[in-house]
Amino acid sequence: MTTDSSLAALLRASGLSRDAVGERVGVSTQTVNNWCTRRTRLSPQQLQRLAGVLLAAGARRGDVRAFVLAELRSQGLDLPTMGVPTSLTGPSAHPAETVVILAWRLGPAAHIITQPAEACRATLERLGVGALIVDCGGSHRRKRDYVRAVIDHGFAGAFLLTPGEVPDSQGDLLELVGRLSEAGVASAVFQFWRRQEGLPANAAAFRWDTSATTKLAVELLRGAGHDAIGGVFSVADGIDNSTARHFEAMLGSLNLGERTNRVVFDDGGETVFDEAVQLARRNTAIFADVGAEAALVLRAVTRLGLECPRDVSMVTIGGIPASLVPSSQPLTTIDLPLSEMGRDAGTTLHRLIAGEALRDEERYRLYGARNMSVTHATGGTVAPPRTLARGHA
Repeated sequence: MTTDSSLAALLRASGLSRDAVGERVGVSTQTVNNWCTRRTRLSPQQLQRLAGVLLAAGARRGDVRAFVLAELRSQGLDLPTMGVPTSLTGPSAHPAETVVILAWRLGPAAHIITQPAEACRATLERLGVGALIVDCGGSHRRKRDYVRAVIDHGFAGAFLLTPGEVPDSQGDLLELVGRLSEAGVASAVFQFWRRQEGLPANAAAFRWDTSATTKLAVELLRGAGHDAIGGVFSVADGIDNSTARHFEAMLGSLNLGERTNRVVFDDGGETVFDEAVQLARRNTAIFADVGAEAALVLRAVTRLGLECPRDVSMVTIGGIPASLVPSSQPLTTIDLPLSEMGRDAGTTLHRLIAGEALRDEERYRLYGARNMSVTHATGGTVAPPRTLARGHA
């Protein structure tokens, strides 16, 4: 195992040249040189893309994680991995002027959290409020531990983030947000709340409309002429993927035929890839949830000896590290308003900390189709369908 977690050591261990890294991350070779010599720091987005490149090249996950954590800590973003973070009580912290951003379930969908977390932090700091991003464990017990730490140390606010919805999360969040409210701590929750009720007056909720995301994806594929559409979605760790549910319901309402109603749930099982191959065999287009699912579809298409988008079209949710897909395959993506949501959360938290009384529409934010956009990359992954003769049943 690599003992030196510096970028230069990781590149040597992975057999990657700095030219190749620059091309895959989307920066110049000189920028990569500056990263290696620590003359220039990486943005959270660049760090995420770089980590994906390293992992794709065979770098050990533990080595990459050590590098990422060290880089983030050097930028003041402390991401402890176990227990209640003692760093929250450090001498540089000013609890009454600090918001803690608690990010749960970092992993394949990390971009869904890192973008709003960083946007919230930057917004708060522009408004004169310190902010600390903390990577938390996913269990409800761990959530209680971190919320207790926020309360015990007198922080002004907390931003609670997760990329998915667990079936019992509504009750969990009511409890946690209620504890924060009773202690006088302002809070915001990201992508949890399903209904406009139950939040205390000093709390706010921010969600994007998963039904709008699904509708946009299906309309995009239907507009290109596809009527045999499949989907690949993640339900790992018990996440109740509402995007998948909306997708199945929409395809059922369109009555497009039995080929369309075949959804692979990427739970990490051994059969997932084989199911994705069958999905690509039977459909001319696929809606893939996040980066790992998009990469799975591309692998399945290649296994069949087909090409994307010539034989199988695909649309996926944006914000995906470019390293997850071949550089020769730009993706057609639906781009979520993640940074906008983070900025709004920062502004709203600032107002709640100041004791402002907000209207319901300011405390409950649902981001719909007008907040989303579609990236039609040159040579992207959506094209009119070809005949089903090549490998399709």
